[in-house]
Formats: sequence, C-alpha cells, structure tokens
Amino acid sequence: MARILPAKPLLDLSADNTVVEIGTGMHNLHAVEAQNLNAVDLWLHFWDLEAADITIGVDDPTVSLLIPAGDGALYGAMDKDWSAPIGFAKGLCYAVTDAPDGGAAPATAAVLNILYRKIRVGD
Repeated sequence: MARILPAKPLLDLSADNTVVEIGTGMHNLHAVEAQNLNAVDLWLHFWDLEAADITIGVDDPTVSLLIPAGDGALYGAMDKDWSAPIGFAKGLCYAVTDAPDGGAAPATAAVLNILYRKIRVGD
C-alpha cells in the first residue's frame, strides 16, 4: 500500500545547472513557480532519476519547462499547477540551464518554488 505524505514546498534562491535531488523513490510534482532575471530564456528540467544517474545534456529530462527571460532588472516568470500531478518513480531531481537540451549555467541563478509530495510504499 502506498502512503502519500503531505505536500512540501521547496524554495531555491540560486537554481543553476547543478542537479538538485529533492528525494529518491516515488514523488508527485504538483506545482512550480520560477523567476528569471537573465535577459535570455532559461529551462527548468526535472528527471525521474537519482542525481548520481544524471548527466545534463546526455540524460533526457522527464519534463522541461521554459522560464521566460527577464530584462536584467525585472524578472521573467512562469508558473504551472497540475490538477493531476506528474509522477516520478525513481527520484525527483531538477536543474536550470540556458538551453532546452542541457547547456550551461545561467549567468544569474533562477529562483524556484516547487510543491511536491513524497509517496511511501509499504507503510
């Protein structure tokens, strides 16, 4: 039997192309809000893998979302709220890059708000 734990918010004030592992095992991704101060678009990638198994630009993300450009003074922003959450079986990881297929770190890190749930099996 699976037990769904309460939703948790995660705030990352400096998201870049370093893979961040929210957790291993089953998770649901419910909502994302992202801010981009850079004058170029960024991409927020989520993987259904553990961080150690991810190479940016090699391993295709499960979900990749555009974060629109800001203008260097004002933030571009994106938000998504899924009524049916996106499921991850192996782990929930993310990174932000300057290209849709991987790429380098943004010149200025993005700001992320992520709402997710851990699912525990066998409790």
